[in-house]
Formats: sequence, structure tokens, C-alpha cells
Amino acid sequence: KVRKDITTGCTVRMELAQKNMEKGKDGLFKRLGGEEGISHFMERFFDIVVVDNRIRGFFQGKDIKAIREGARVYFTEALGGPKIYKGRDLAEIHKAQGVTDYDFDCFLAGMEKALSGLGVEDETIDEVIVTMEPVRPALLGRARGLAAHAKMKDGQTVLERIGGDMNVEAIVDTMFVGLLSDARVRFFFEQSREKIDIMKRSFAALAVGGFGGPVTVDDRKVRKVHYTLNVTDYHFDVMLDLFAKALTELGVHPDAIKDIAACTGKIRKDITTGCTVRMELAKKNMEKGKDGLFKRLGGQEGIVVFIDRLYDLIAVDNRLKSKFAGKDIKKMK
Repeated sequence: KVRKDITTGCTVRMELAQKNMEKGKDGLFKRLGGEEGISHFMERFFDIVVVDNRIRGFFQGKDIKAIREGARVYFTEALGGPKIYKGRDLAEIHKAQGVTDYDFDCFLAGMEKALSGLGVEDETIDEVIVTMEPVRPALLGRARGLAAHAKMKDGQTVLERIGGDMNVEAIVDTMFVGLLSDARVRFFFEQSREKIDIMKRSFAALAVGGFGGPVTVDDRKVRKVHYTLNVTDYHFDVMLDLFAKALTELGVHPDAIKDIAACTGKIRKDITTGCTVRMELAKKNMEKGKDGLFKRLGGQEGIVVFIDRLYDLIAVDNRLKSKFAGKDIKKMK
């Protein structure tokens, strides 16, 4: 229950950095001081990591000067500079190193410390971290994407344990019966028959890839599709609960249901981040006081226009208009 309180700060910072990065890395490279700035960054970074007791073992007995030079060339290109890196693939370089998530996080912390010590702004540091995060799977030698989370048991993937693709379709059909009747989430799924069929197919394809089958849905697309929707953790938990009920109803083994919950939980961030970021930024603005909001809405006159428009929409919304039938709308306004 405290997940959001603990992770929201990082989620918002990383998402804003990602949005900036989508405009291109040229600006980042310039803000870091170009090639000269990257050189200073690498000098400071290696000064830090070679004395960090947690990760200095990776550098013992190595030619630090050569490693630092290779890193300088790599980071010059990775952070938006000229494409000058001709070295080996990162996965090949680190294959025998045994790098763990802990080690990688220590390296990222070293980068943050180095950049902060050079006076780089927090927003720019966040962009550097966002740039480096996709490198994690290569350094750790593991697959990327939803299929990477498929849990094996007795040599079988989750998909095989629940009966394959056809059973996934049956599970999704059963789940949608719940989604379309549950008032907590029905709003997101009450669409035309055609759109519902599209959602079912997309969800089934996502599930197949997440449970160990062919990956046909890019998890980045999942985030983009849901970014402007107001899907909160509460809504996501309801959907997970309805999914679990569908699995139980169709006789899926409890162990498989537990593993499925772990697999599907991996996409929580992709589905809820848009809402989390927008709501958090709005809260930050509200902390400055509501005066600015009132003015931006057009003051008293703007509020009147807003309420008039709201009730005009309610009057033609089949989902709501019956609740206002026979009421004194003018007085309610």
C-alpha cells in the first residue's frame, strides 16, 4: 500500500527526464559541456568507483586509464555526442563480470555523485540516468521486455501451464465480463463492440508474451496508449483481482495464478505512470495555492461557464442522465 508513496518521486523525475529525452539528446550533450564535459565527468566518475568498496573489485588489476578512455568514447556517443564508439558490444564486455542489479545501481549512484560534484543540475542528471537504465539488461546478461518475467516451473512457462494461447483467450473473455460489470473500472472498458474486441485481442497478445510465448506487443506502446488515461493503482489492482477471479473460475492452479500475478504486475508502471505523473505535478502546483488555478479557469465567470458546460454534457450522457431526471438542474448548478 505504501508503494506509491515510496516510488512516486523517482517515477515523476524519470518520466519528465524521459519526455525531455524524446526531443533528442543534443540538448543533454550540450548541458553536460560537450566532449570536454564528458571527459571531466568520466575522470570524476572513475575517481569515485575505484574507491567504492561495493564495486571497486571490478577494477582491481585492470588498466584504469584504458577503461576510462573507452568509457569516455562510449558515453560521448550515448549522451548525444558524435558517433565515435567502435568498441565491443556491452553484453560481450561484461559477460563474465557477474554484474548484478546491486552493482549496476552502485554505478548509477557513482554517476549521480560525479555529476552533482561537477555542478550539473538535477534535471540533467535524471536524463543521464534515464539514458543508462536501458543498458542494464545488456550488462546483466538478461532478456528485455515482458517475456523476461515469465516464470518457469518443471520446465514449463506460465503460458504452457495454463494451456496455451487458446486458454488465454478464454481467460480474457471471462475477465472482460467482470470488467464490463464492475463499477470501479467499467468506465475504461464501456466501448463499442468493435473496440472491446480490439482491447481483448491486445490484452491477450500482451498476456501471451508476458507468460512466456511470442512477444508481439512492445511494452513501450503499452505505456503510450495508457499515458493520458486516469488509470490509478487502485484501478490496476481491481483489474488484477478480476483477472485472478477469471483464472480461478477456469480452474487454473493457484501456483500458476500466483506467478501470473507477478508477471502482470510488471506492467503496472507502464499503465499507471501517465496518471501518476500528471496528478503529482498538479499537486505540486496546488501546493502554491489555489489562487492561480482560479485565475486560469477564468475566475467566477469561468466557473459559471464550466458548470454550464458540465451539465450540458451530463444531460446527453446515457450513463448519467437518469440520475438527474426530474431534478431542479438550475438549482443544482
